[in-house]
Amino acid sequence: MYSGAAFSSALAKMNILSLSAEPEAPEQAAVLSKILALKELQTFWPKNEDGTLKTICIQQYPTEFSARVTAALANREVQFCSRESVVTSQPEAYIIFRYFAVEQGSARATVNFFYNCHAGKLNIASFTIDLKQEGDNWSVTQIVNGGTR
Repeated sequence: MYSGAAFSSALAKMNILSLSAEPEAPEQAAVLSKILALKELQTFWPKNEDGTLKTICIQQYPTEFSARVTAALANREVQFCSRESVVTSQPEAYIIFRYFAVEQGSARATVNFFYNCHAGKLNIASFTIDLKQEGDNWSVTQIVNGGTR
């Protein structure tokens, strides 16, 4: 059993990124909001009959967003779910952040968007997204579409 620093070290060795650092939470939330608003991702987002976006699950693994980040996005069409919850509830679509890093003035995320999950096969769209900060605003500098399958 791990505790304290040993636990953090073990997580780092397993390549699990925890985003619990409180001072960075506003920047992480801003970057996450910008990514979720991208039309490239919303193409795969399930929609209600009236065309609005359905609530989608963001799996809290391997990247785990802090409570401050999740609270900042509480009024959006997102719900943060555990890995176990995704397995048991089998949502229509969900997002996994394979990598998410926000540094001073720049950010990068690798996103897997699982969609049409009820169609009988697993559909995945992959993206790597780079952003830069200008003042209080974040802008996307590059989106690499890793393809769909």
